[in-house]
Amino acid sequence: TYINAIKYLIDKNYVVLRIGSEYSKKINFIDENYFEYSLSEFKSGFMDLYIPYISDFIIGSRSGPTDVSLLFNIPLLVVNSTTFKESPLGRNDLFIQKKLIDSKGLVVPYKDIISDKKYYIGDGNIMKSLYGITYIENSEDEILEATIEMHKKMTGNFALSSAQTDLLKRYHNEYCKKNNWSNRFAPISIKWLEKNSHLYLNDDR
Repeated sequence: TYINAIKYLIDKNYVVLRIGSEYSKKINFIDENYFEYSLSEFKSGFMDLYIPYISDFIIGSRSGPTDVSLLFNIPLLVVNSTTFKESPLGRNDLFIQKKLIDSKGLVVPYKDIISDKKYYIGDGNIMKSLYGITYIENSEDEILEATIEMHKKMTGNFALSSAQTDLLKRYHNEYCKKNNWSNRFAPISIKWLEKNSHLYLNDDR
């Protein structure tokens, strides 16, 4: 699901390094500007810290390798975010979430459960066994769109329209403030929010 985003970044003259566990499964992609550092002979504790330090930004789910970005204030794009207490809060960060599906196959709006702490669970197996709710991973296209937005933001080629600004204000005032973990503004991808605003906001306005 990351391959299209990797191709986009390489097309924009990035060199993409994959960090993480040495037990990761190799992805089916080869390019001279893509390197699976995590599976290489160069992997070391020092390089695990140094690569995030020199990066323009990092893409991934919330985990040990991506959390290193916090040490160095490196912008972070979180994809496949799960619980309501997992969103990044850095000024230059962005995130998109996994959707929630109930036992009937219907999408569960985040706005319906964000105020209830019992749903602040990152373990998908527990969510399913307790509440019949399943996490659905972000698609290739969703990750690509968020990556494009992140790149534009990092290169100074990103500007919000007045309608997008108003939507983000509503997102903060009507949704983020219901969060039991932190009611600060969580920097969501505007493209993601536009397509999924019905999951965050009531449609009576």
